[in-house]
Amino acid sequence: MPSIAGHTLLVIGGSSGIGFCVAKLALAEGARVAIASSNAERVTHAVERLYQSSDSENAKNVLGFTVDLKQHDIEQQLGKLFTDVKAGFGDELLDHLVFTAGDAIGYRATKDIDLDFIQQSGMVRFVAPLLIGKLAPQFFKCQWSTSITFTSGRVAERPLPQYTVIAAYAAGTGGVTRNLALDLAPIRVNQVNPGSVLTELWGPNGAERAQEVSKKTLLGKVGTPEDTAEAYIYLMKDTTANGTIINNSGGELLR
Repeated sequence: MPSIAGHTLLVIGGSSGIGFCVAKLALAEGARVAIASSNAERVTHAVERLYQSSDSENAKNVLGFTVDLKQHDIEQQLGKLFTDVKAGFGDELLDHLVFTAGDAIGYRATKDIDLDFIQQSGMVRFVAPLLIGKLAPQFFKCQWSTSITFTSGRVAERPLPQYTVIAAYAAGTGGVTRNLALDLAPIRVNQVNPGSVLTELWGPNGAERAQEVSKKTLLGKVGTPEDTAEAYIYLMKDTTANGTIINNSGGELLR
């Protein structure tokens, strides 16, 4: 499979969880990595952790940026982020983008949703991927080795009570992915739909929650960020993967 050594990668949502592990694995593959998130302190800490945990020389040059995707100037923020990352890589166009950014998942009974809730729920999960697609031709190499990988979730295919709004955006992201693969070709656009993955978002009692959730899974365990990150590396390296959606949910869709 082709190497990504020397390639440039931006991970939006790379300060923790799955995104952090994608950055770490990409460094081990020899890629040059930038991470971005909304919290400057977390970004700085993540850059330090990547430097300390990697044997790769590339880890010494990890770039960190902040971006707030919840605001109405989201397109301007993304444009500035791409401009700054491109400059940080010596004014070189980007090879890859991985989007794992997310905010706290809000859910409401359908009778209680309103326009503000609908709009705010979609800023990070749905609006950002669309605008990334709009801006990509200006900042990414226009070739089949280039890739953009978005993230959705199992709720795109298996609904949950009171998740109507989130499920709508999760399912819609798949449509965005496939249509951008058509519109941006030869840039490849793919998606990963993780199942239950134990990350910092599970809170201080995450391990206990994971034990309960694992009893309901086919494998008797929940996913780890390290496991899930492998799917993103694969989609960067497989230059025939385009418009592909990987469901690595441990069989959760079968129950």
